[in-house]
Amino acid sequence: MVNIFWFRRDLRIHDNPGLALAGKAGQLLPLYIFDPKQWIGDPYGSRHYQFLCDSLEDLKMSLLEQGHILVFRVGDPAAILSSFFEEFNVGALWASQEVGDHCARDRDRKVTQCCSAVGIQFEQVPQNGVIQMLENRDTWARQWHNFMLDDLVTLDAQPSSLIIRSDAMPCPTIFGLSGERNSNIQKGGRACALELLSSFKKTRGQHYSKEMSSPVTAFEGCSRLSPHYSFGTLSVREVFQNIQRKRKRLRENKSSHSKAWARSMNSFSSRLRWHCHFMQKFNDEPRMEFENLHCGTRGLREECFNEAFFESWKQGQTGFPLVDASMRALKATGWINFRMRAMLISFASYHLWLHWVRPAKHLASLFTDFEPGIHYPQVQMQAGTTGINAIRIYSPSKQARDQDPEGMFIRQWIPELGSVNTKFIHTPWNDPGKVDDYPSPIVDESHARREAADRMHSLRKSNGFANESKEVFKKHGSRARVLRKPSTKSHQLGLF
Repeated sequence: MVNIFWFRRDLRIHDNPGLALAGKAGQLLPLYIFDPKQWIGDPYGSRHYQFLCDSLEDLKMSLLEQGHILVFRVGDPAAILSSFFEEFNVGALWASQEVGDHCARDRDRKVTQCCSAVGIQFEQVPQNGVIQMLENRDTWARQWHNFMLDDLVTLDAQPSSLIIRSDAMPCPTIFGLSGERNSNIQKGGRACALELLSSFKKTRGQHYSKEMSSPVTAFEGCSRLSPHYSFGTLSVREVFQNIQRKRKRLRENKSSHSKAWARSMNSFSSRLRWHCHFMQKFNDEPRMEFENLHCGTRGLREECFNEAFFESWKQGQTGFPLVDASMRALKATGWINFRMRAMLISFASYHLWLHWVRPAKHLASLFTDFEPGIHYPQVQMQAGTTGINAIRIYSPSKQARDQDPEGMFIRQWIPELGSVNTKFIHTPWNDPGKVDDYPSPIVDESHARREAADRMHSLRKSNGFANESKEVFKKHGSRARVLRKPSTKSHQLGLF
């Protein structure tokens, strides 16, 4: 019998549990389907397609070395799989579980119906510690940790006797995407992922805990593995075990040199768990893609969307240098560090009072590492609509002073401010010299911040808000802290 393994966001042969099981179950047919619906319209675009094609080329060669041929098809997945079911004696359809957006969930429902109609089992195998139909969040952290410690799995070599025509990898222009390669976007594929992991463990990661917050140092000091997690060229488990081995060696080495490494590797390891924590949250509550998680926050911003503010924010023309530099860097490279991502959403949500849905969609189109399971819960956390997280209203001026004190990053991405004195680089509107090509701030920072804080403070004191927050926490909250009543005191409305 033929066992089809359908690759989606798991483009690797190493530590791919579903692929290993499919290979053991019978004759393997590795398949990747280019679904036009995924590529026509937001959020996926040219940068994602470029990374995907790099990764598929790498995967194709890896499979070939194991005696397997990766088959490409272009079209509707349900229709394509139905044709395979008619042509071959298929034992089962295998895939890795995906924490996908609404399009991916609709696709999987149709494929499930297609399989059921002909009596073929659709086996979706867990990866990254996300648990389907999780009943009790209290047990998740332990289950995740145990999964991360399980042995890595490999695909057995098995020459394929199937001779199947494969479509060519489609040119991006057929999906309306740019055919020109962007050299500023990270290169995909497992080989590149392993190089990044190696350099991070050997040199780049030593001061990760200090360098991850500033855009000046983060491009080099962060692991830069995030798009590889998103496309699955590396498993989180493989990275986790690599870092655990590094941490063990550091514990055995008591030198002062090792202390900085230990802090950084501990910090990085904890973020791997948070990565999967947010994916679990979205898996359990996929409506977070479109709806405020906390019912009490519905209607908070939806009716007063300022199109001019949104356009200025998208173009990096708000008049706040670090906000604009971060947006421009993201547009050019497909990546920006977490603190700057948080600041971009916080600024849009509080200072500009924009409902988060459209800003989230725009950022998703720019992030090469767009991962629905992380993106939407993180956006809602920064927008203050979860009801269980502290409200962090990032001050763009303070962040600029803290994270780019000399204005190096700002000058790199906003050449209009290249000649501004460092004294005024964070607040160029105070420069007595005229800055002709850069806009004045589109809002008054202090006034916008106070107004947003007052609104959020009032909302959190409203009837029923705290009770709803308890229910949200019960289902989604991290168990790193005990359940407590969400505070409505003003110190929660922190100015960062």
